[in-house]
Amino acid sequence: MVKFSKAGNVLIVFLFVITLVFSAVWTSPAHAQTPIAELSIFPEVSSATTTAGCNTQDIFVRVSNVENLQAYQVTVKWTSDIPNAIYVTSITDAGFMQNATNIIPPTIDNTTNTAAIYQTQLAGTPNTGTGNLVRIRFITLVPGATVDFTISPPPDTDLALPWSAPKIPHTRKGGRVITTGTGTCSTDTQLFFKASPARACVGDTITMDVWVANVINLWGYTINVVSDNPSAIAMTAVTNADFLDPGFTVPVLTSPGQIINAMTQLAPSTPKTGDGSLVRITMNVLQANKTVNFNFTMAGTNHTALSNSDIEYILFTPISGVIYTDDCAVPTSVNLLGFDGSSSAGAVNLTWETASETQNLGFNLYRANSPDGARVKINTKLIRSHGGAGNQIGSTYEYRDAPKAAGGVLGSILRQAKNGRPYFYWLEDIDVNGKAELHGPIEVKLAK
Repeated sequence: MVKFSKAGNVLIVFLFVITLVFSAVWTSPAHAQTPIAELSIFPEVSSATTTAGCNTQDIFVRVSNVENLQAYQVTVKWTSDIPNAIYVTSITDAGFMQNATNIIPPTIDNTTNTAAIYQTQLAGTPNTGTGNLVRIRFITLVPGATVDFTISPPPDTDLALPWSAPKIPHTRKGGRVITTGTGTCSTDTQLFFKASPARACVGDTITMDVWVANVINLWGYTINVVSDNPSAIAMTAVTNADFLDPGFTVPVLTSPGQIINAMTQLAPSTPKTGDGSLVRITMNVLQANKTVNFNFTMAGTNHTALSNSDIEYILFTPISGVIYTDDCAVPTSVNLLGFDGSSSAGAVNLTWETASETQNLGFNLYRANSPDGARVKINTKLIRSHGGAGNQIGSTYEYRDAPKAAGGVLGSILRQAKNGRPYFYWLEDIDVNGKAELHGPIEVKLAK
């Protein structure tokens, strides 16, 4: 008979327990892991009816079997066999995650067919289970289209555990919307340009307003305007106009070729309906005889958008604008009241009077021996307009054409002058653009 000591008994018990543990591990089924989370378009297949009233409809991004969700980023894209079959108006949190807050404003681009939302939970218990995570609201524009929605993979879409924790693994499943109906959705809301004045003159500072027409319940906007020729017309400033009440403004960009301005009303303002000016753009006209086209940027970051008080996009039709530049030379003229001459002591005194001078720079005087003879300019320097360039009032002038005398008498020497011989004089006015107009001739006989 074999006897065991107390220590031996303890060892035998320990070995027995270890044997049972390993036996359980190797012989029992593997422990089932928690099901992986899933993001899916819900409902997976749905129909959307096109109406003349452009009614909105919803689909959702649904999360299933998620544990401890406390933040997410979801990017959704869509394609259609008929272009522009839908218009997405908003992407918002659908309520599964409690106390959700935007960490970055949602983005929607109906040109590239992309929408994204970023949310985090600032307080409360992390969220576990299944539910609608994101709501996507859209308008159906045309019937008979098949629109496929997909959820982008990481890093454009991510589910996150509490702060600084790893991302939650997940799968993604798309969905489909089939548009139905017999009519089409059309909008009367328009966004367009109004320039003032209509003719853009080089050197002028002009303004151009961005107008909205037939809008309903407008609360905010982002206006993104580009021009195709900033060398001819340079945008220099943008301000909010008077259709919406003053609110929170974000002047994103002001450059010669592009302006971006965003504004939203604040409580207790009310949404606005009707027509009016949203923003006013100030511009400098730099080059003449140019055609400058202005367009709304409808794609990308900070694209042009109108939104209602629910922060949903308003469907609208953008209309481009054009401004033609001109040198706009101010009409120039001298209203001459009289031009006369008299002689004394071998000299001729010339006088003239103007009732008005428009953009006149000055005058020249010419003399000839006959009406058809060669004219010779007798003033050595331009006789300046008394009021300076741009003088709008009249004045009187005098000039003496005489032999050069001691002390420097004005005028040039009268060559080949003979008593009783007539001379003929012309008066020429020169405008600020260099254009000349000739008056005369007048006949003056030298006194004996």
